[in-house]
Amino acid sequence: MENNVFKSRKDPRIRTAVTASFRKLKSDDRQKDGIVTNFSRTGLYVETEFVFPVSTQVYIDVYLPEEKLPLHLEGEVRNVIPDDTAIGGMGIQIDTAKINNTDKERLEEFFNLNHIYGWFC
Repeated sequence: MENNVFKSRKDPRIRTAVTASFRKLKSDDRQKDGIVTNFSRTGLYVETEFVFPVSTQVYIDVYLPEEKLPLHLEGEVRNVIPDDTAIGGMGIQIDTAKINNTDKERLEEFFNLNHIYGWFC
């Protein structure tokens, strides 16, 4: 079985296929949708046709499998892949200081389960 954890990063990323909704912070814009394709405790990558410029502050809800409520996260767009030939996306650095304790516990449980069972979607 292929190892699903990206080990080359300081905080390894896990391949996922979970739904996310996001918008700019301090904005009343409608939320955009995408799919989180890799996820770590400090960052994530969202495949989406709606990308924001690098350095944009974002609010993101991540819908984990079998959970009724999304994780509420804030972060900053760190890189962008434009939607030229296929679906584009954004790499987002999560502001871990702004995650409430309940969501921190849920996020930790997600990573612990994923580490045991592999691909989590």
